[in-house]
This record gives sequence, structure tokens and C-alpha cells, in this order.
Amino acid sequence: MDRTPVLFCDPLRPAEAGAARRMLEAEGFAFAALDGGGDPSAAVAAAEIMVVKRFAVTAEVLRSARRLRLLQKMGNSLRNVDLPAAHSAGVAVARWRMPEWIALGEHVLMLMLALNRRLLRGHAAVVNAAYRALDVTPMETDERVHAFNWMRLDLDILYGKTLGIVGVGEIGSEVALHAAGFGLRLLYHDVVPLAASEERELGVQLVPLERLFGESDFVTLHIPHVPSNDRIVNGDLLRLMKPTAFLINTCRGGVVDEEALVEALASRRIAGAGLDVFRWEPLPADSPLLRLDNVVLTPHVASAPSRGFVGRLEMVMENLRRYRRGEPVLNLAPA
Repeated sequence: MDRTPVLFCDPLRPAEAGAARRMLEAEGFAFAALDGGGDPSAAVAAAEIMVVKRFAVTAEVLRSARRLRLLQKMGNSLRNVDLPAAHSAGVAVARWRMPEWIALGEHVLMLMLALNRRLLRGHAAVVNAAYRALDVTPMETDERVHAFNWMRLDLDILYGKTLGIVGVGEIGSEVALHAAGFGLRLLYHDVVPLAASEERELGVQLVPLERLFGESDFVTLHIPHVPSNDRIVNGDLLRLMKPTAFLINTCRGGVVDEEALVEALASRRIAGAGLDVFRWEPLPADSPLLRLDNVVLTPHVASAPSRGFVGRLEMVMENLRRYRRGEPVLNLAPA
């Protein structure tokens, strides 16, 4: 049987290219990869399968891809794929959610729950025996007798609240997928809006940035730290937030004006913040964030469970094998 030609469209490091070549050739595939420069049309024309991460699969690219039958996305977002053009060309488009982005979505929900349920304050109350200062006496409990919420914490549920997602690429879309199970209303803002089909799939509504900050009970940030985004979350935006609202940041610390955030937190202008990233990392010992009692801080670990390139490749290889055996591939994008 002839080798099935597979083209990796995003630049690979030498070690990654070597690993991919060995893995594919061992299973009857022919490996090729773009280097990020020059005209890709000849390589695209020879490919029967294309594996993409961020590479833009436009209608023009698809016109060159005369042999293409399967487009395998390493990730869930299809913002870089002209899906109607792919389907018109008879190309199957499959996705594979990556573990590091799934982990980020989980981390965002963890921070939201920790803040909403006053987790750190409750934990500290238990380990420090805070009942003594409240004149509460420990009792033996049974089904009817117990000391429910003896700390009198102000607790709430996520269900029915509004989550504003700033940036809906791979990570923002994962957050939306995770949040849907909690019954949250989902708003989003992005400089490049989603296609209507993607909005329906994720259950999100596009709104201006100012409206998002004003209406959301939680605002979560998923944007790159480029010059135009430096300190984009400033005092003006923070002043639009409800006094009961929380800010979540797991992207880059520099997109937030930390001085303005500290002021908003210390004055209780907003209810709290969950932060995994900071302008200075590790967070310096003299940071005023460390003196606040309405924050949950983690040491930049939100996407920690990455399996590396080989681990990600092993995941998408399942679909490549299925294609080669003539079996239905998994996680097809809707037509």
C-alpha cells in the first residue's frame, strides 16, 4: 500500500519533526512539514491529510489542496479554518481538544468556584479553629444536628450568573465549553468575532468590551500580551464591574493594570480576583496582592498538564489511523 501523505502546516522544531516523521512512517504515512516561509502551494497540493494548529486554511489554500481528504485540527477552535470552503471541497474536518487547553478551562472554573464559595476563607477558619472567636461550641453531629455554615460565609451558586470571556481562541472556547455545564450565561468579546455557527455551538453572545465588564458576574481574560493589550484592563474597565463581580486572569499578567486592580480589590469596588499570572513572576514577596483577603492566587500552573508534542501527536494519530483503515474519524466538525 502506498504511503498516505501527511502535511504538518505549522512550523516544527527539529526534534518535533523527527518524532513526527518516525511515528508516521512507522504506520505507513509519508511525512512532510511546512517551515513557515515561501509558497506552501506545492506541499499543500501533495497532501492527502493536513494537520494544523494555527495555520490559516483559507479558500485559496483549499483550492491548491487537490488531493486533500482530511483536515485534522490540533485543538477545538476552527477560527483559522474556512469550514464552508472545506466542506464544499469534500474535505472532512476533525478536531481534537488538547489537554493543556482543557486544563486551563478547568483552572478558570476552579478559581470561579473558589471565589464564589469563599473557599480560602472557609479553609482558614477550619484549620485556625475560628469558631472560638465566634463563641461557637463544637457539637457531635448526626443527620439532624450539625453546625451548618458556622462561619456565616456569604455563599452563592454559579448557576444563572453571567460569565464574560475576553478572547475566544482555543482557551476561551474551552472555558465556554466547561462553563456551559454550570448553567452560566456566556458573553464574549473578541476583535475577530466568531462565525454564527461557532457562537451557537459554544452558546456565547458577542458584546462590546464595556458591556461585558458591566454585565458580567465573572470576567475571564484570554488574550495575548501584545503592545495593544498592555494594561488593557485598567481602572476605567474595573470601575464598570459590579461590586459583586470577580476578575479571573490566566493569560498574561501584563494585560492587567495591577495597581488599578489592587485599588479595586482593596476598596471592595469589585468582590475579588482569581489570578494565575502576574506582571512579575514569581509574585514578589512585597506585592500588595499578598495582603488582600479577596484573592485566590496560583503560581502560573493553569495549563500545567501538557503532554508535549509527542503526547499531542499520539492523540491525533488515532484519527489518522482511522482514515487510513477507511473507518469514520472522530470529532468531525458539523457540516
